[in-house]
Amino acid sequence: MAEPSKQMSLGLSVYKLGYHRGAWRMPDFPHDGMMSLDAFAKTARDAERAKLDFIFFADIMAVENLESPNRDIALEHFVVKLDQIVALSALASLTRHIGLIGTISTTYAHPYRIARMMASLDVVSGGRAGWNVVTSYSPDEMRNYGLAAPLEPAVRYGRAHEAIDVVRGLWASWQDGAFVQDKAGGRYLDRSRMQVLDHKGTHFSSKGPLDIAPSPQGCPLIVTAGESPAALDLAARYASIQYAPTNGDLALARAAYRATKARVVELGRTADELRIMPGLMPIVGETEREAIAKRDQIRKLVHPRNGLGMLEPLLGDLSRLDIDAPLPRSLEPPKDKLGGAAWALFDRAVAEGLTIRQTYEAMSDGEWWFMTRVGTPKSIADEMEEWFTTGAADGFNILPHYMPGGVDDFVGLIVPELQRRNLFRREYRGSTLRELLGLPRPNTSR
Repeated sequence: MAEPSKQMSLGLSVYKLGYHRGAWRMPDFPHDGMMSLDAFAKTARDAERAKLDFIFFADIMAVENLESPNRDIALEHFVVKLDQIVALSALASLTRHIGLIGTISTTYAHPYRIARMMASLDVVSGGRAGWNVVTSYSPDEMRNYGLAAPLEPAVRYGRAHEAIDVVRGLWASWQDGAFVQDKAGGRYLDRSRMQVLDHKGTHFSSKGPLDIAPSPQGCPLIVTAGESPAALDLAARYASIQYAPTNGDLALARAAYRATKARVVELGRTADELRIMPGLMPIVGETEREAIAKRDQIRKLVHPRNGLGMLEPLLGDLSRLDIDAPLPRSLEPPKDKLGGAAWALFDRAVAEGLTIRQTYEAMSDGEWWFMTRVGTPKSIADEMEEWFTTGAADGFNILPHYMPGGVDDFVGLIVPELQRRNLFRREYRGSTLRELLGLPRPNTSR
């Protein structure tokens, strides 16, 4: 393949301490699980030693699937979790270079609170913060915040657009040079460089200014995810990083990449202002056989009741069937109920004669939510390189199948292979997240 003119971006998604359903049953999974700051600190330091761009905390502010008839929360490891802004603030003092991206919902948080929390994280980290914008559709979150019914998508995205505009306006409260700190003259700030937002909108009002001074990178950068037209427009309009949707199909990813970049340009930005980074769960071994053995090991740790619960919303109650018998074609649901990679998984399961157990094991790998690749450092790096050099991705958000092992394998096996190919940095250049990603410091004047 041709020598790349730039290097890929790499982030590490640490939210669940492992994205596989069997993660928590691995022998070296931390005994105190997602309440362990030490486990997150180890992961952040490991990612920093590998020179990754950022760690990424997703968030759902609820015990998920609490009232779901299909899922038994007693079998899952992410029932309780640390507030991720608190965790990231602690990690800011334990790291020096790596970016710190946290999630705050525009459906439940006021823009002033968002602006203040994220700007504070940006300052205490020395300019390494990013805000992952979500609009929150979880019924469990909805009930925690006193709503009787979910907000319609148009309302959620209307709030998101307005909230982002308000947050960015508040982040621009202080122009460069505002804090003169003239001790002799007794003047701390130049009030002429203070900007009062005075926003009054459809969903929010906020006077301002923000009572947080800018960090070395000016303000946190914005991250978005999602595959709906509204989510893609949000990414093109505001984001520096898109946690890109993918089912692992290279041709579809290239088409989506071109369309999203074109939309970025239509909205008056340059294409390089947005980094498109699909999710990738690599299960890697020194040999193909070793990698497959690692995948099979964690698959066997998915409790059958949990596995059947994952399939029930799609295929109905399968608990009375022999889970070691082939998945029947007669269970085929309407295609509009599955969509995309989920349909492909069902179709493959029937075509290959997979049993019900094998189907939920494959589903637990995450194959219908993101890219799951099982192989050697070379084979996985080959595919990452192809996606990067042929216009499908600017990098990847890595989702370990479990921690710490999945992180150890990625930073110890795949990162050196990418560095050998000059696809990824060997040393940090710059001290802020924007500098790591090659993004300019924003103009703080409105």
